[in-house]
Amino acid sequence: QIALNTVSANGGGIEPQWDVVQFLGNGTTPISWREGSARIIIIFSDERGQTLSGNTESSMCNSLIHGETLAVFESPSFFEDFNECANLYSLSGNASDMLYDLNTIIRNPCE
Repeated sequence: QIALNTVSANGGGIEPQWDVVQFLGNGTTPISWREGSARIIIIFSDERGQTLSGNTESSMCNSLIHGETLAVFESPSFFEDFNECANLYSLSGNASDMLYDLNTIIRNPCE
């Protein structure tokens, strides 16, 4: 909660969410997942789904081949950019609401 309260999103520019998820899924960005662990990827964004490398939402989703759970905190007006494979949560200014959602994801990653 303390960390979330310090986050500021005042800028702009490209946030290549589709790319980072695909790179995590296909191993381009090396992450040391513990054997048998729940692979949870959480994105916080306030923009449409974006790419710098020409990816699509479908290619992002198709890269999640190891049982990853993708959770996206986003403005509901952009949910359609992630609805093929993500669990969607409303981005909120209320830290308690977001903490509740995060606890839900971490406790029950298969939901």
